[in-house]
Parts: sequence; C-alpha cells; structure tokens
Amino acid sequence: MEINLKNNFLIDNCIHGIMTWPISDGVLGPCLRNYGEWSEGENIIMSQFISDGDTVIDIGANIGTTVLSLSKQVGEKGKVLAFEPQSHIAQCLNTNLTLNGINNVIVDNAAISKKCGWAKINDKEFEESGRYGEAGISKDGTTKIRTINLDEIDVTEMEQFRNTLYDYYTGEKIKVTPLAFIAKALVSALKEFPNFNASLDPKSSKVIYKKYYHIGFAVDTPHGLM
Repeated sequence: MEINLKNNFLIDNCIHGIMTWPISDGVLGPCLRNYGEWSEGENIIMSQFISDGDTVIDIGANIGTTVLSLSKQVGEKGKVLAFEPQSHIAQCLNTNLTLNGINNVIVDNAAISKKCGWAKINDKEFEESGRYGEAGISKDGTTKIRTINLDEIDVTEMEQFRNTLYDYYTGEKIKVTPLAFIAKALVSALKEFPNFNASLDPKSSKVIYKKYYHIGFAVDTPHGLM
C-alpha cells in the first residue's frame, strides 16, 4: 500500500509496521520504499541488549524506524522514550505510532542538551535535499526548539504533597525536606536494579547482592559537614 498524502507524505507497509514519511526525504524514504527498512542491522544488534520490561531512550528518533523495533523488544511492560526536535518529523513519528496501535512509547518534541531551555536548529538547511537526519543545534539555526537534559525531573507533585504534611495530633505543619523523598526513590531504584547494590568479595571472587540499603549523606551544620 502506497498512498500520496497531498503531495507531502508517503505511507507504506514496512518491516516493523505501517510507516509514513515526508515525500521529500531523500535518505530514509527510498530505503523504506524499496526495502521496507532503514539500518535494520542496528536494530538487530541492539535487540541483543534489550529485554522485556526495559526502559529505552531514543535520542533523535526521527520518524521511528528504530522506535517501532524498540517498542516490540521492551514489550507491554516496557517503555520507549523518544526525543525528536523537528516538529513535522515528530508528527510523523506520532502518526506511525498511531497507525500501528503502539502505546508504550512517549514522544517528546525536544532536543537533548547539557542545558534546559531553548536553542536553534539548522533544519531548513537540509530540508530541500531531504536530509532531515543531519539537522542539529547550531548558532546559525533558524528554527527555535526546546532543549532538556536527562537529569531533569518534574517534582511538582512531590512538592505539593510535601507541603500538605502535618502532625495528626497537634495539627502543626511538618517540615520534611526533599532529601527524604530522594532517599526513598534511591531505595526503590536499588531494589529494581540490584547490581548497583552489590559488592565483590575479594576472597571468594563472588558477587554479593545485599538485602539491605544504606544511603549515606552529608549534613551542613554550624560545625561543618557531618
């Protein structure tokens, strides 16, 4: 099935499902049209390191030739976080997810950077030649995009909950710092990824998986850090 969508997009059955892409795409487009795939060798190699239930990040997801493969590999319990800064390409990606009934992928129309804020990409420079995948952040760019880093999290709900805590007997507000929630999150992460809570016994050369969780931190006091 190949349909012309108002001379702007093409759609076809590909290896990992139905896909649509800009008709002007001169790189992925011809491969999808002729072979039904793009860089499938990379998908095969990555599949050896991905298990059911994993969370995988795809930075520069484009129209989803990798995302569709990843969504199958992580399964219903897993999640794929896909970042694509070019708006019309991200729209193609979302369309491809909808066409294939995929709901374990979260698409963010943003670029990954060391700073959160805004930047410009040089996508117009590559549109005419159909080389969308070559666009990147540039001081000479013309399209403004949102940038985030992978260390940023939304703590709005935590702050709202923290400000509602009070003593049931006195009715006085309880002051709980974010550190308590961070420690709890760290324990939950260690339970899910026990390799990070393990140590090597030098005598037996065996890995010891601990059943307890020790979170250390320094406190700033008038006498210095303790």
